[in-house]
Amino acid sequence: MKLKHLSKEKVLAVFNVKSLRLKKKIYSIEKVTLLARVTFLYVFIDI
Repeated sequence: MKLKHLSKEKVLAVFNVKSLRLKKKIYSIEKVTLLARVTFLYVFIDI
């Protein structure tokens, strides 16, 4: 039982780390798209 509990905690820890990484990836993608929109707007206004 102790081993099972430990493995469950490990799985949860790994899952949390992976979800954090995914959140970071999504956040970076959102930042890039935001930057692209802003630069596009500036270029559009300049023309």
